[in-house]
Amino acid sequence: MKSLLPPELQPQWNVRDTVPRRDRLRELAFAGYRIPRCGMFADMVRLGVPLVVYTDELAHCGEGKALWKPGDEVRWPKSQFCSEYIPDDRSTSTMAITYRELHVGLWKFILRYESSKSWMSNVDGDYSVLTANDERWVSRQIIPHPMFSIDYTVSGDDHFHFDLNVCPFVPLEIINRVGRDVLQKSVADFCRSRRLI
Repeated sequence: MKSLLPPELQPQWNVRDTVPRRDRLRELAFAGYRIPRCGMFADMVRLGVPLVVYTDELAHCGEGKALWKPGDEVRWPKSQFCSEYIPDDRSTSTMAITYRELHVGLWKFILRYESSKSWMSNVDGDYSVLTANDERWVSRQIIPHPMFSIDYTVSGDDHFHFDLNVCPFVPLEIINRVGRDVLQKSVADFCRSRRLI
């Protein structure tokens, strides 16, 4: 599939993130997003709450993480990075739900992911596009990437943001809905405004 990135950026774009999960969570917190409590397994296990243990901090798409619950066998090193697992209020024991804020240039989309086969909503599940907005005239978040996604859950009145992906998958439904040319121009406009090209 043809890239949405300007040709000047395509050679340096890698679908495997090269920044560890803990640094991406710091980036989210710095940008003003609320993140779950996180730290080393030895410290986090004392909280007595379910944890997402990152077995590979560079992995995405349902890989490189495991769910640990109080009472489970402790099988990770004390220094293994993890975060508190905060399910969405609408999640059940048989249905995992999360939301994704997807930015493509100056466009912002909100997607909802659901899975009845995994605690991770984007594994063997479905998604729906809830909103699509051209934010050209709205001041954009301070995250400097031309395309990125942020996954989050809703718990009470709070949103807990747990994943920043700077090489996001853009569903064909979105490309068809808005238009490939429109999205490519939006990404190029963003890159020019940030002097990336």
